[in-house]
Amino acid sequence: MRAAGGFTLSSRINDDALNARLKAVQEESAAFYAAVGRMVLAFSDAEHSLYLTLLMYAGMPSNVGRAIASGMRASVLGGALRALIENDIIPPERAADLRPLLDHLGTLNTARDFIAHYGSTRVLFFDDENKIHISNVGRLNKPAKDRGLAFDARGIDLISGDLRAIDLRLERHRKPRWKQSEPLPPLPDARPWRYTQPEPVPKDLRRFVVRG
Repeated sequence: MRAAGGFTLSSRINDDALNARLKAVQEESAAFYAAVGRMVLAFSDAEHSLYLTLLMYAGMPSNVGRAIASGMRASVLGGALRALIENDIIPPERAADLRPLLDHLGTLNTARDFIAHYGSTRVLFFDDENKIHISNVGRLNKPAKDRGLAFDARGIDLISGDLRAIDLRLERHRKPRWKQSEPLPPLPDARPWRYTQPEPVPKDLRRFVVRG
């Protein structure tokens, strides 16, 4: 069947489907980029909170902390706090609260690093659910380590939400009215962690465009 203007009805339907698909991808891409920005800022807040918590438990004044720990990344700051725990410098009850925070922060740090280092718009993956696939294929020197993960804006915001929860829980450790030997104040948000690392996307399900 031929429609007005010389186009067949089937081609018009295909064009409409393509335009709808492109619109959905554009909307999800915009939401994804905004979510990544929120995640970066939330991670910065959590990392700074980790830094302040380390200074408090290590008994370092701010000027000493700036001289020694200001350039430390989250993984190093967390390692220093673990060392304080292992050497019984942090009271047991507080150490028990810190351990799961540090463990989950490590998981979130891994996700953030993967997105930050491999989320180049030169290597884009999209699936039928409009999730963006991020892969290390563009910078890989060992094929055996090929890895791809699928994220959407909601998944990125789950990372941000957990980072904000970690920030708040670390702040409890630094409340001025609470001495280190006293029990921690109640949790401001006792919900379980929301982010879990997605399963890798099988190679045969990846759709990608590599731009030079």
